[in-house]
Amino acid sequence: ATDFLGGRAHAGITRAGQYLVKKHTRTLREIYKTAHENHKWMDTTTSIGFGCPALVSWDLSSKHEDTITTVVSDADLVPRMSGATLVNVMLDAMSYDWTKKAMLDLELVVQHIKFPQQLLQFANDTFDALDRPYFGQITDKRVDPILFPPGKCIHLFRDGDGTAGTYTNCSLFSAIDISRNMLDDHMIPPGYHRAMLNWMRRRTNDWNFDFEHNLLGLPV
Repeated sequence: ATDFLGGRAHAGITRAGQYLVKKHTRTLREIYKTAHENHKWMDTTTSIGFGCPALVSWDLSSKHEDTITTVVSDADLVPRMSGATLVNVMLDAMSYDWTKKAMLDLELVVQHIKFPQQLLQFANDTFDALDRPYFGQITDKRVDPILFPPGKCIHLFRDGDGTAGTYTNCSLFSAIDISRNMLDDHMIPPGYHRAMLNWMRRRTNDWNFDFEHNLLGLPV
């Protein structure tokens, strides 16, 4: 992250944005002037982003809640991903004691295939000697995230009966949600299209509802 407008922002995207502004300032001003002349009501600029990355520090994110809205589909990895959250999820994975579930699996194997009971004791002793001491060596401290999605956030999430949606604080996305659908949720067809379609079907109480335009036909 780099210093930006009194807060912190994603260094690479900040440099890219500054380059675009410098290169296209005249064009952007002409577009804004023309739009403002044609639409007298356009006194403010608003932006809605779907699956926007973690870009700015918390103070900058909350400062722009009136002009920026970020929509996040359930466990979407991208709005939660930064250097800090990647380090934290790696530490979580490294410190996770998987031997307990491994023993449960072995107990089922012994029960159904009639292996000698001594196998369980051998496995448990092996885990004690080779694996379990390692988990305790991993620090329990985690890195405080610096970057968050910008503005006000709308979270679309599975609730067991379909898709629900709610406004939420963008600090909710301060950790990666390990899920088998965390990549799919960032895509259009399995992620945002699915979430928006299911949300609209529930809201309209019409499970045959579909969008008039073909979202799946968009060039992506």
